[in-house]
Amino acid sequence: RTMAHPTFSTLEIVQNKFGVLTNFPSLADEELTEQCEELSTTLHFDGNSDLDGRELVQEIKNFPNLPSTTMSLNELITFIHDKDLVEIYPNFW
Repeated sequence: RTMAHPTFSTLEIVQNKFGVLTNFPSLADEELTEQCEELSTTLHFDGNSDLDGRELVQEIKNFPNLPSTTMSLNELITFIHDKDLVEIYPNFW
């Protein structure tokens, strides 16, 4: 039982940092902005970030309606690729 606790703590940390990528349809603007900035900070190393949190917020707000609100991350990435949206939504990709 004590072995599972660190695992769940780790999963919770990952969800807190990356959850915006799956929860964005249900987030209020302020929460969306906070979570995108948190993700940008998480993916920051040596003065560089893999994505721009402010740009990600705009990309999410402009993102087309998805065919399903229960898409997995893999399905979302496939959707972006199949619809040739990679250049339009680089922070998602």
